[in-house]
Amino acid sequence: VQNGNETGIDCGGPDCEPCQQASCPAPTGLFASGIRRTSVTLNWSQVTEASSYTLQIRQAGDPDWIDFRTGLTYLSLRGANVGTDYEWRVSSDCGDEESDWSDICVFTGGDSSTGANCDTGSTDPTCDDGIQNGSETGVDCGGPDCEPCEVAPTCDDGIQNGNETGIDCGGPDCVPCEVAPTCDDGIQNGNETGVDCGGPDCVACVPVDCAAPTNLFADQIRRSSARLNWMENSDAIYYKIRIRQEGTARWFDFTTTNTSASVRGVIFGRVYEWNVLSVCTDGAESDWSGTCTFRVGYENSSSCGSGNNLYIPKGLKAWPNPASQELNVSINFPGQKDLVLQLFDMTGTEVVSIPVAEGTHVVNVGVDQLPKGMYFLSISNRKIREITRIVIQ
Repeated sequence: VQNGNETGIDCGGPDCEPCQQASCPAPTGLFASGIRRTSVTLNWSQVTEASSYTLQIRQAGDPDWIDFRTGLTYLSLRGANVGTDYEWRVSSDCGDEESDWSDICVFTGGDSSTGANCDTGSTDPTCDDGIQNGSETGVDCGGPDCEPCEVAPTCDDGIQNGNETGIDCGGPDCVPCEVAPTCDDGIQNGNETGVDCGGPDCVACVPVDCAAPTNLFADQIRRSSARLNWMENSDAIYYKIRIRQEGTARWFDFTTTNTSASVRGVIFGRVYEWNVLSVCTDGAESDWSGTCTFRVGYENSSSCGSGNNLYIPKGLKAWPNPASQELNVSINFPGQKDLVLQLFDMTGTEVVSIPVAEGTHVVNVGVDQLPKGMYFLSISNRKIREITRIVIQ
């Protein structure tokens, strides 16, 4: 383990052998940008050996980290609180090895003047910044550069620190902690298996049906980004999303507590696959939703199978456009009956005619036998008519 004034596991500091250069180095060049009232983008320099990265973030002072994984060298997050300090750090995943964590960096929600000068390449001591980083073994103390940390018992300061196992209790120096049941405090603790339930002292937990998200669709599809959306699952505490380029084996995954997530750095014209699962109480996970796709740069190219409770926007939408083999047409005209989908060439000659039943549909129209050129796609009955222009190439 790394302890004392070591700067690595059993190495570094004034007493141990120097640490060897890591074959999977931690990211450097960390900085926060785009700091808005509730959002921020966290950035770092590329590590050549890394295939992906793990980012951890927490409110300053919170003992628990929240993890994200990404194959990019930045991650955009939402849900920050204005005026709240956040700590974050990054490690490299080099396939069969993970790096140490980078130094901890800090930004303040809503304050664009913070987070711009955080660079893990710095070797200057940081013994007066109010956080534990560098080679410190405590907050601004310990290690080869700072004053030694105090080790006196702290059994009366109202916080859990030192070797305590609870607030001012436990460990070799303080009185033992009470272990009374806590079945009404609104959090999972003690020997509970859920929030205020389970274990030998509380009532049994009600089984949770952790269902996969439904109603998936992609929108805001730009030249290098898109937004992925799904319907809220009331039992979920957060969601896992994974995405990959169609035809490749490796998924890139990340998590969010929202019901949408923006992805950036995707390649124009390429098709990407994605799906979502729910993570519910007690750590239960749903199955992955069915796989959906979108083509980067084509706004109406979102497509999901019927098992995903497919989202179909109102009106008449068609993609890809231009089309060469097959044209996907979404039709959503609530309450309209006796609809007919027609395709006309530039002379007004009808080349395709398909009756459409009432309701929402996605119709696949083969166009590979039609001459190249411009066409008009029409949906109509006696009450409505909508037309959009299509190019076949």
